[in-house]
Amino acid sequence: MAVVAGNYINAGVVRAGFARYTTTGSLDVTFGVGVTQTVLIDTACNAQAVLIQPADQKIVYAGSSINSSNTLRSLIVRLTTTGNLDLTFAGGRGSLNLGQHNQANTIAIDASIIF
Repeated sequence: MAVVAGNYINAGVVRAGFARYTTTGSLDVTFGVGVTQTVLIDTACNAQAVLIQPADQKIVYAGSSINSSNTLRSLIVRLTTTGNLDLTFAGGRGSLNLGQHNQANTIAIDASIIF
C-alpha cells in the first residue's frame, strides 16, 4: 500500500489532498470519498511529509496551516485507515498545532506515535 499526499487549490483555498494505492498499483476505492480525501484545518493547510504507521496503518502527515488571523502554524494530522480525521489523536481534535510562524517538513516514527 502507498499513500500520495499533495496540495491543491479549491475556490482559492489551499487544501491537503491524499490518495491511497493498493499493492497492485490501483487507486484504493475504499479510501476517502471517491478514492481521494481532502483535509482542511483552519483556513488553509498543506502537507509536506506523510507516512503510514506500521502498527495500525493509520496515516500521519506534517505540514502547516494558516488560521483565521493569517498566522502560519506547524501541523501534524492523523487519518484513519479509511481516510477520515482520526479523532482519537491529539485529544480528540485529530490534529496537533506545534507552534506559530513555522512549518513541519519531515516525520520520523520509531514504532508508535503518542499524543
